[in-house]
Amino acid sequence: MKLLKRLAGSKWGSSRKTLNTTYNMYVKPTLTYCSEIMIVANESNKQSMEKVQNEDLRIVSGAVKTNPINSMYALTQNKPIMSTIEQQALIQYEKMIRLPNNSVWNNFTEHPNEMKTQPSFIKQVRKLKKEYKIPDQREILKHPSNPMDYTEIPHSLSLNQKFRKEDVAPSVAKVIAQDTIHEYYPPENWLHIYTDGSLQNTEIGAGAGVTCDLFSFYKGLGKYTTNFDGEVEAIKLATQQLLYRTHCFNQAVILSDSKAAIQAIISTSENTSDKIREVRAILKQPRQLGKAIAIQWVPAHCGLEGNEKADALAKKREPKY
Repeated sequence: MKLLKRLAGSKWGSSRKTLNTTYNMYVKPTLTYCSEIMIVANESNKQSMEKVQNEDLRIVSGAVKTNPINSMYALTQNKPIMSTIEQQALIQYEKMIRLPNNSVWNNFTEHPNEMKTQPSFIKQVRKLKKEYKIPDQREILKHPSNPMDYTEIPHSLSLNQKFRKEDVAPSVAKVIAQDTIHEYYPPENWLHIYTDGSLQNTEIGAGAGVTCDLFSFYKGLGKYTTNFDGEVEAIKLATQQLLYRTHCFNQAVILSDSKAAIQAIISTSENTSDKIREVRAILKQPRQLGKAIAIQWVPAHCGLEGNEKADALAKKREPKY
């Protein structure tokens, strides 16, 4: 707090942005360091930490004591300190239960002789999970893959002409995309597969759509899924269907409007989900049979017929529970 007061009282460097950056980079990390255990503290101790942050935010925002605390949160884009501590506690719990041979955390049971005023860390975390409706399904930690097994996936994240989508009309973006597709993937030699993901309602979840001359599919992913999940699932569906129809094509290109999904699939990073690993594994199999599969990015919502069909299929999906 002394650091913030010193900066706030200076003629240089006392802008709100500088003070807020200083608070988030130096003060707040110190305040929340190893603070996961604070979720079992009594209310008076929790309120003390909130008061410290509120004093800091008043210095940052220049607010007086009569200003609502929520207004300072909104102005500085911060949140209550206990929200940060709860988040850290949940992350710490998820890390611990993933440790191998850790029966203490996984097989924890509540004892009736525990004091109600002093709940355990695990009990409090489970209470938070129930309160925030956090699903219990979790991915198992994977062993690192062999670098020798990596094969480069042919791909492109750009078109013939570089442009910013907001600077050109959709019709122009459509023409550039069509020129790129026909130049590098002529339809007489390549099977064109359009994929798309959609998220219209977080309670329903994302959907995936795939369409080409050989097949069309859509699938609902259910609750707690994102638009990114839909994009990756659509590419996964496309690769699976190609694997079932290797006799129907020699070359195929997957046309996706999600650069994030493409980058995740082509990346050599180990920090990926099971679904990404599965897509990579499936893409290897047709290539072993002499088939060529590439992934090409195309702009979204510019009138490309295949992309619009895939988008409509993704929005048509029925969620599965």
